[in-house]
Amino acid sequence: MVPLEEFFSLKRFAHRSLWKGDTSVWSPLALLNEYLKTQKLGQIEVEIPPGAHLICPELISIGEDTVVEPGAMIRGPCVLGRGCVVRHGAYVRGGVVCGDLCVLGHGCEVKHSILLDGVSVSHFCYVGDSILGSRVNLGAGVKCANFFI
Repeated sequence: MVPLEEFFSLKRFAHRSLWKGDTSVWSPLALLNEYLKTQKLGQIEVEIPPGAHLICPELISIGEDTVVEPGAMIRGPCVLGRGCVVRHGAYVRGGVVCGDLCVLGHGCEVKHSILLDGVSVSHFCYVGDSILGSRVNLGAGVKCANFFI
């Protein structure tokens, strides 16, 4: 098995406890729903503008300095870190852990995924059942999906 550090660094990632011991790099996806149940959900530290839609807000946490634009849709359970931007038309489908300083662009959809700090999921992208490492930048129209059972 390739060491986790060969894929990405978790030193500053707030949710590094998703990786336990000598597990594979993808093992946190199987633990994601249970992990989210252990988080302090329902903590929304920013103003949500009219026209942004939060579905099950009691299952959503959004960190300070995050901007949620009108027209964004966020479904819990999910955790969005500090200093993120969720642009108009973005859809967070739930089962998502998003680190700090991430951008979820116009027309993107993210479901059952882990985004480490600084990830940019540009406009018109799909990310499902995936893990994106720190500072990954997806260009327009990228589809990224892992076959997850």
